[in-house]
Amino acid sequence: MSWARVILITLAGVVSHTFGRGTMPLLLPAIAEDLKLNATASGATGSVNMAAYLCGVVTVTYLASRVPPAVLLKCGLWVVLSGLLCLGTAPNTSQLMVGTALAGLGGAGIWLTMPIIATADVPVTKRGIVMGSLTATMAVGSIVVPFATSTLRGVINNDGAWREIWLLETASAAIILAIVYFVLRGNISTPLPLGAGIKAINRLQAWKIAVFFYMAFAFVAASWFQFFGLSLESDHGMSREFTTQLWALMGVGGVVGAVIFGRLSDRFGRPRTMCLVTAIGATTCLLVLVGNTWAAALAAVLYGTTGMAVTPLT
Repeated sequence: MSWARVILITLAGVVSHTFGRGTMPLLLPAIAEDLKLNATASGATGSVNMAAYLCGVVTVTYLASRVPPAVLLKCGLWVVLSGLLCLGTAPNTSQLMVGTALAGLGGAGIWLTMPIIATADVPVTKRGIVMGSLTATMAVGSIVVPFATSTLRGVINNDGAWREIWLLETASAAIILAIVYFVLRGNISTPLPLGAGIKAINRLQAWKIAVFFYMAFAFVAASWFQFFGLSLESDHGMSREFTTQLWALMGVGGVVGAVIFGRLSDRFGRPRTMCLVTAIGATTCLLVLVGNTWAAALAAVLYGTTGMAVTPLT
């Protein structure tokens, strides 16, 4: 197992989840202000992304036994790259929705194949920490993006800038795409065996718990996560600079949570660790309602800690 190879492959996850999904809630207050989006339209940006991701999951699952994982990963990167470019040049809501849909669709190609490629030669007892490393890399990306956003807005003297952020991520995604092509240049992986798709899930131990856990996380990601920054600005009067930096705190929590809970799951088992993660995550909903800056900061850290732990646990 080469840790350098694992880390380089995980950069693809930065494109799918940090850029393709995580940046939208960060920029949503500025987008809603610029395009005059109401709450329904603002929420739809997240719903469209998740719906497209679901379509991507179905597509990738169907192709998994026909197309090598490395090919699906690269295709997913190309689709997300197209979505980011679409978002970075969006003059209206329609193109915004198309861009976020492409980002979600391509994200499935990346996220469903990246763990397979990264853990191909890893012992079962070490897969928890490897998966934790995958999500920790994305968390690092989540730390960088808010700082880059604030810096770029300061340079151009516009705290409502959002298209420029997407274009910067488009350029970064293109570089990551080139890195992935380089790392996987000698990859000769074969398609997954027949029966390795969705139907295979019921052969997993405690699969119902895992599915319920992941669905609960998806619901929170599509609701709490989507409206976090918008709620703090609109409902609690917090500044855009402050709410932007909260996403960096979320990333810090993600780095810690992904690795720690990955190790805990290897030692104490997935179900027990899932219960702990769920209990901690539930408190974030209550903390947002407090409306204080300290509570919002704590909610961001705890959500990052638990949210980034979901992947290594499932």
